[in-house]
Amino acid sequence: MKLIVLKNNVPLDEVSVETTDLHEMYEIYVGRSEDCHVKIDDPLISRHHFVLKNQDSTWYCEKLTQLGVVTLNGALVIKNPVQNGDEIKCGAYSVIITGLPTFSPGLQDMPTATPALMVQEETQIVAPPVTHEPVEHVAEEAHDLNEEMEGFESLDDLEKSEPEVDSIDFSSDENESNDLESVDSFGGDLVDSNNEFNSDTESGDDQFGLAAIEPEESTRFFKAFVNYQLVLFGEHAPYDRFQIDQEEIFIGRDTKKCQIILNDPEVSSVHAVIKKTNIEITLEDLNSSNGTILNGERINKAQITAGDEFVIGSTSFTLEVRSDLLESESDRLMPVESGQTIETEEIEEEEVSIDENGDINFDSDAPPEKSIIKRIWKNPAQRKKAIYIGAGLVLGYLFLVPDEAPVQDKPKIAKEAPKANDKNKKVLAPELENSRNMAYELGVSFFEQNKYFEALNQFQIVVGIDPEYKKVQTYLEQTKIGLKRLDDLEAQKRAEEDRIKTKKLIDELMIKAREAVKEHNVTVAESYFSQITEKDPENIEVQQLKLELESWQKEEERKALELAAKNAARKKMIDALNPGKTFYLKKEWYRAILKLEEFLRTKGIDEDLVKEASDMLSDSKNQLASDLGPLLGKARSLKEGQDLKSAYETFLDILKIEPTNTEALNEADDIKNQLESRSKRIYREAIIAESLSLFGDAKEKFQEVQQISPTDSEYYKKASEKLRNYLE
Repeated sequence: MKLIVLKNNVPLDEVSVETTDLHEMYEIYVGRSEDCHVKIDDPLISRHHFVLKNQDSTWYCEKLTQLGVVTLNGALVIKNPVQNGDEIKCGAYSVIITGLPTFSPGLQDMPTATPALMVQEETQIVAPPVTHEPVEHVAEEAHDLNEEMEGFESLDDLEKSEPEVDSIDFSSDENESNDLESVDSFGGDLVDSNNEFNSDTESGDDQFGLAAIEPEESTRFFKAFVNYQLVLFGEHAPYDRFQIDQEEIFIGRDTKKCQIILNDPEVSSVHAVIKKTNIEITLEDLNSSNGTILNGERINKAQITAGDEFVIGSTSFTLEVRSDLLESESDRLMPVESGQTIETEEIEEEEVSIDENGDINFDSDAPPEKSIIKRIWKNPAQRKKAIYIGAGLVLGYLFLVPDEAPVQDKPKIAKEAPKANDKNKKVLAPELENSRNMAYELGVSFFEQNKYFEALNQFQIVVGIDPEYKKVQTYLEQTKIGLKRLDDLEAQKRAEEDRIKTKKLIDELMIKAREAVKEHNVTVAESYFSQITEKDPENIEVQQLKLELESWQKEEERKALELAAKNAARKKMIDALNPGKTFYLKKEWYRAILKLEEFLRTKGIDEDLVKEASDMLSDSKNQLASDLGPLLGKARSLKEGQDLKSAYETFLDILKIEPTNTEALNEADDIKNQLESRSKRIYREAIIAESLSLFGDAKEKFQEVQQISPTDSEYYKKASEKLRNYLE
């Protein structure tokens, strides 16, 4: 058989179970326990969640837990037949059954044999064979088991109990080898005449089909009957139910130390612990700040039973005791409604068959008498022996008991029985006797008034005079107990006073800490936090104030970073504006205009800087226009008057002020071309005159070139060079 395990329809594992010997009956357990064939490690899965077993040529799936729902192909499972390909679901997990062995007709009638079992981890698991009792005996035995369990208050009481078997050796002179054997109520093991368990029993399976139980695993067997659960309710409850399967379960906020974690500010780190022993379950508060409430009362440590409710923080817990086995077998038992009276017939005892020799006839069908006395009395030979032995004991007792102290002369009630050593007591002097009596009376009076210290002094005087006087030793002991109780009360009182004093001091420190946090005085607040935490480590308000202060510090850091970034951005904007502003202040209007226009094209500039740059740009343009207006008028007039050289030089001055002035650029180029053409023509005429030795005409021509050519013209430079030679 193969079992395919899936979680949320994703395959996790595939387990092979060897079920080759169909003569045997198998039980294949699925659950969280280590002894399960298919282990699912999930807190929502019970230790033994369900079992697959074969019975009467059919395989069944039987639910073993009261928690959650087990479904077979969508149908709820109690004890349902299964086939190949069936899917069993429990929560997020699914188990698909394949390779289910089939039974041939009459296989259940074949003799059983115990196969050699071999378990192979992860690849092959062999299910142990199970020998079932006949079905008709199960209900009767389960009913007997139910009656036996009614006397137990908890599982631990059941584990402590052992089957009791009455056995006695009825051997007589004629037959000394007759031993009685009885069967225990659980395993069917034989008990011999010495009331010892027969270790050679071949089958350890119980009548309910549980797997064979080893001696050291008896606890596991009984846990199948009863388990303890906590039912949780509240906003911070992590579970609806919690299984108590450990000796100690801690409850609190600490995720590393606690099994039940409550994310509740009213709960301490390790608030309380639940301890489970073989005798009881106890709840203990671990000195928590807000305490633990059990059934409406604040407790330090108390035993809890089924139905008890305790509160930790805002979460309530209710203890429930469940019996999975008895509930799973309930369909085999006769149901009884609430309040229904069950009538039983009284079975009359049958006489034990006696043989000719007066011995019990064990071959008879009559059941043996359980009472030893009745068995002896019904046996004539043993009754005769018992009468002789009893008569001998009575005679011996009469001879041995002294005549001075007959039993019938004893008083039934005596306030002070005479003591054997009364004769050895010393006679006290009248003064000492009076002192003793007075001290005793005073001590008793002080004791009744709960003045234990004064009573102790008086009783010690009595003991010093007469240690055996009346009940002085009892009074002395009770007085010491009373003194101890007073000391304990005084210690509790001092502890309460210290607690109140500490609380008052903490309250004063808390007021100062709140004020320091309000004023955002970090150093002072942390000093108060340290003092409060030293006296009350679990103080919740301190944690809240710390969080508030840390939040303020983080906000301040964020603001500081934001301000620094803003200042850096502002400085960058001002640096970008400075070049344009510098040219503006130097009255270099054209350059100022270029830089200011470049600055204004930048995005994300502060409005005040945009306004300042815009104002300077507008003023620079106005100033530039003011400077260029007269020069342009002059240049135009000179051009009209055909003073092209002067006009050209004026346009050059305009370009120095505004290199991109369109009119100046165009007019300067046009005038320069005209002047160069004229200068070139006159210069050639001068060269021709010079070649004809007309030096006077040539000089005049060169001077004319110099007059009409711009100073940056090539012909101006050539004419100037020629005239230098003429001057020399």
